[in-house]
Amino acid sequence: MKKILLIIGGALIAFGILFQYQGRGLIGPESSFMYYNKDWIFYGTGIWISGIIICASFVLLYIRSKLMVKQIDRKSTRLNSSHVALSRMPS
Repeated sequence: MKKILLIIGGALIAFGILFQYQGRGLIGPESSFMYYNKDWIFYGTGIWISGIIICASFVLLYIRSKLMVKQIDRKSTRLNSSHVALSRMPS
């Protein structure tokens, strides 16, 4: 699931930059409806920003999973509340 977020986010970043450059008239054929179209500059910016947000969520999920593993692997030295104290015979 997490790797899919990274792939989708990377694709959105790449397509957003491509669309933005087409809107500026820097890339693509002049016959394209995106070529020198100000709307596609705006759309491209929104697309690559959403890709960055998706990639950032991947990074946060990855860090969170690594922190959770460290907490689970940590052994406690205290007794659980389910342990009953042993009674000693009076001396």
